[in-house]
Amino acid sequence: MKTILVTGGYGFIGSNFIKYMLKNHPGIKIVNMDCLTYAANLKNLKDIENDKRFVFEKANITNEKDVERIFKKYSPDVVVNFAAESCVDRSFANPQLFIETNVLGTITLVCCAQKFFNKSNLFVQMSTDEVYGTLPKDKSIRFTEKTPLNPLNPYSTSKATADVFLLSKIKNDKFPAIIVRACNNFGECQNIEKLIPKVFDAACKSNDILVHGNGLQTRDWIYVEDTCSALDIVLEKGKIGQIYNIGSDNERTNMQIIKKIVRYVKENINKNCSMNLVKHIANRPALENRYAIDHNKITSELGWKSQTNFENAFEKTMLWYQKNLLDRKS
Repeated sequence: MKTILVTGGYGFIGSNFIKYMLKNHPGIKIVNMDCLTYAANLKNLKDIENDKRFVFEKANITNEKDVERIFKKYSPDVVVNFAAESCVDRSFANPQLFIETNVLGTITLVCCAQKFFNKSNLFVQMSTDEVYGTLPKDKSIRFTEKTPLNPLNPYSTSKATADVFLLSKIKNDKFPAIIVRACNNFGECQNIEKLIPKVFDAACKSNDILVHGNGLQTRDWIYVEDTCSALDIVLEKGKIGQIYNIGSDNERTNMQIIKKIVRYVKENINKNCSMNLVKHIANRPALENRYAIDHNKITSELGWKSQTNFENAFEKTMLWYQKNLLDRKS
């Protein structure tokens, strides 16, 4: 039985990945290592917590002693590192925490893995398109794996630094790793600090919906289950030392996303909800105008492509929030 060590598995993408893998691969074991920060939620994995193929270990990836103990105990075949501080606004307020978790934590995890790994093992680093910086409005231009790193905030800087460290380990030590950079994920179990659940929550309560600048910043959106399927195929077919961008060709402005949420809430939850709730505030420092992913490499080389219709996935996400977010603590 293959053992996969997942870090940050009670977070958004990590929890969806664990459920996806257990559903689609009966012959695997998942060890979830999570230190349970505010961004973690035990409810995210409540439906599989009694699965005998699932084990939880409370530990922080910055703690070398705990990480080494877990490697000795479970001898994982694969490590998928989701553990990270990921809120850009928080990164401006406390950049040190982001360096500690995203950089030093990754270094600790990689160095421990290196003690136990052999050529049959694999380490997958979950990174972000934000390491590339920003793009011009010309939609023919997208981030490729060769786009130079140009992080513009403490969060993306910490992720870029971790990526560069990992690339050096791949080059100098032949460390068996792959880096995956995804665009903006949405879907079930996302923490309320992120755009879609945050706007949904405010709209339901008729609270102000705060928007940076004019709200015309563009993001490439992908349904989290598609990200999980991409990671699955990277585990199966990905080549050591490579970087793979994950995107789904769904560029939307922040205002377009907000309007869709407000419309849904008004029709289904709170008839008093309207766009009058939107309040434009000052841009945060170095706010990126546009992200967009060129996913040709993972599509052409590994045969992956996003399969989920954006509108259907958005509707599904709204329904999940309606059933879960209103009465849960995030």
